[in-house]
Amino acid sequence: MHGLKTGFEYPAELFAALKKNLSIKKGALLLPENDTGIFAPWSIVGFDKTTQHRMRIAPELAYRILGTSETKTLLTSLNDMQSFAPCFSSREAALAEQLLVCFFTSRDMINGILLVADSPWLFLEDSLLRLAFTVITEIASPRLSQARSARLHKRRDHGHMRKDRFLVSLKSYAKQLSAEGVLTFFTVDAKTLVAQILESNPGVDEYRVMQDVAAVIGTLLVESPVFASAKEKKILAATLEGQFDSELLAHQMSLMINKLFRGTRAASDIQITQNSVASGEIPDDITTKFL
Repeated sequence: MHGLKTGFEYPAELFAALKKNLSIKKGALLLPENDTGIFAPWSIVGFDKTTQHRMRIAPELAYRILGTSETKTLLTSLNDMQSFAPCFSSREAALAEQLLVCFFTSRDMINGILLVADSPWLFLEDSLLRLAFTVITEIASPRLSQARSARLHKRRDHGHMRKDRFLVSLKSYAKQLSAEGVLTFFTVDAKTLVAQILESNPGVDEYRVMQDVAAVIGTLLVESPVFASAKEKKILAATLEGQFDSELLAHQMSLMINKLFRGTRAASDIQITQNSVASGEIPDDITTKFL
């Protein structure tokens, strides 16, 4: 695990390495969502579709479980861990005889949660299992922190996957201008980029990839509202007129994405279009119009 990439793709590389070395048939690596902090799958294998959609752990629950545990690695069952039961379909819950829960922490922050429901390692003696995962977490936790929390910490709360939140942020942003003021909307087509990230990181959740691409763009567009459409694979950002040049912005995005998502050849082919709208004439269907 020492040789894994340390960019945004580190979580996917980490899970792939764990899946291979621990022979994980059913498992998931959950990371905190950028806006809510809810732990949701970044990489997942073996579980049915219902479980993939249900697997969400509130941060309050995660910290409560960690706070009452004597170790960061728990070997339990859904019968003993009823608070996790809503994360699984009835079918998967019936099949899961044991459940391993491993917390990756750094500076008292949970940066990731590994859930394993099917692996021969679950049948090791408890002391050996915890020893093995102590080594794994000591290596992976600081790198996971760097790859996720540290890099996204600089990001403001202006990037949204929900249209309603984006519109609220946009209208607040537009209040900086007079009625005659103009906003420039940049539309970033991320289809090729997302496809390449998914190709190089099998098992990664597409929705989470869009979150991270939007986060990268959000770091460049200081205080600008940013909306990411997972369906369209496009990102819409609003800026003050004349604040950014589209060609320069595309170049900066390419440099940052190449640095964080290593091996993504498509980063140099980012397509950006721009449109201008008077601040007093922003329609409610602005996302439909420009995406």
